[in-house]
Amino acid sequence: MKIFAICVAAASAADICYDDLGCFTDDPPFSKFGYRPRRLPKSPENALNGIWLTNKHHQTPIPINWNNVESRFFDLTKPVVVMTHGWNDEWHSDHWLTEAQKLFLSYEDVNFVGVEWAKAGQNIDYFQSAADTQTVGRIIAKMLSQLPIPSSSFHCVGHSLGAHVCSYAGKYLQSEFSQTLGRITGMDPAGPAFQKTSKAVRLDASDASFVDVIHTNGGDEDNGFLGMSFSIGHADFYPNGGVSQPGCWDINFICSHGEAPWMFVDSIRGNGCEFNTCDDHSTDRLDSCRLNKNSMGWKATKPTIKHDYFGTTGKEAPYFFFTRSESPNDVLTGMFITNSKNRVERAVNWQSVNEGLFETNKKVVVMTHGWTDEYDDKSFMTKARDNFLNHQSVNFISVDWSKGSQNLDYFHQLSIRSSDFTCVGHSLGGHVCSYAAKYLKSEFRKTMGQVVGMDPAGPTFERTTKEVRIDHTDATFVQIIHSNGGNEDAGFLGMNAAFGHADFYPNGGVRQPGCKLVKIITNFRNLTFPQHVLTFFSSEIKNS
Repeated sequence: MKIFAICVAAASAADICYDDLGCFTDDPPFSKFGYRPRRLPKSPENALNGIWLTNKHHQTPIPINWNNVESRFFDLTKPVVVMTHGWNDEWHSDHWLTEAQKLFLSYEDVNFVGVEWAKAGQNIDYFQSAADTQTVGRIIAKMLSQLPIPSSSFHCVGHSLGAHVCSYAGKYLQSEFSQTLGRITGMDPAGPAFQKTSKAVRLDASDASFVDVIHTNGGDEDNGFLGMSFSIGHADFYPNGGVSQPGCWDINFICSHGEAPWMFVDSIRGNGCEFNTCDDHSTDRLDSCRLNKNSMGWKATKPTIKHDYFGTTGKEAPYFFFTRSESPNDVLTGMFITNSKNRVERAVNWQSVNEGLFETNKKVVVMTHGWTDEYDDKSFMTKARDNFLNHQSVNFISVDWSKGSQNLDYFHQLSIRSSDFTCVGHSLGGHVCSYAAKYLKSEFRKTMGQVVGMDPAGPTFERTTKEVRIDHTDATFVQIIHSNGGNEDAGFLGMNAAFGHADFYPNGGVRQPGCKLVKIITNFRNLTFPQHVLTFFSSEIKNS
């Protein structure tokens, strides 16, 4: 989408002043011939819809008079988080501002201030709305200046044009009140009419003590991109490359632009997702990447020097793979070992491994299940355990994570060679093993010997990068058995592409001879297509 100027009569330079907000000009750099036409900001009453406060003491929104703030409604011992929207937007019940308001009440103890300026933002004349961000920014600065709270505790978060609203709030707080805003978060700051201007006009690292930016649709505005393409903060995050987002069609600028606020809001639930400073994930830069990490979103921290951060998110909420609700205790049901000296299962504490339970001269095989599954007497893992116990001499580890997600970072505590580690996982469990191997390599500099993916889950993984899914780079040897590979949109549950060193496609790898062509799925534990892969693997245990 390109944004064109509306033709108006030629106008000469002009200034306009408003009580309590000072004067504005449309002189350069606020106008630029052939790029940013002259526009003077609207008055406060024609720009602002309203400002509302919520906190632990006032969970029903309270309207705030920006020009005469009653500080008694604020918790003066807590930070202030101001959030605002962008162009052609308004605050409604399904808006990300509403979700942010709820999440801050649930997860954080802050003064949440929502700012709606749809009067100015919903305007076919984009350039007028761009100019009006100055008015709204100064209104926020004027409001904050009246609070007996240190300015270091002020955090302004804005999407699109709203990011530049926060910029003007920071600039005005400095110039008029000699205060420095603690933090600004720009959620895909608007590029059109700002990309080719100076820092006096757009968001910049000098606007606050800490400026972090999330880029989701950065690119050349002449080609339709809506966000800024270059780094303007102390910490600039580029999720999924920062150009287009996985939940959007390849060419859908509005969708990708709109993902930034939802990513930030989702991060309020927990620590967000750790990004690193390497965009190519090359092995020769692995150490520097590992040492320069930052959490995108609410829990981002200011780096000692300016950095760009790169990483991958999900295509919809939850965008982040590790959130507050996904602690190990919330995820892991248990780990159990059997071997020739422990023929009856013994529990393994992943945080403090009792090496006496292991036969340290034997290999370690870890097996885990997939989505909606659990480890019980009927599980394929039970049959595999018995087969290993009767036909192979190994340390067999059963991992039951039916509580939730993945956690397999205990390998590094064993004196057994990492080349003797094998992790076997079905469906989502295939990616569990992938993450175990990735973490073993990145955090403990050990390479897992083998990963076996038994029809690794395709939905939400097939179309992602190797950082998200199972890949041949995860271990010295990665083998994958495909039994239901195909297009997830057509209902297939496994991955179709070959991502291992050795990919096996029994009976074509799409459907298996013991299964009906069409099967209604009522219980994922009884899935027929993928379960055949478990039979193949169990037979291999006996015969290898």
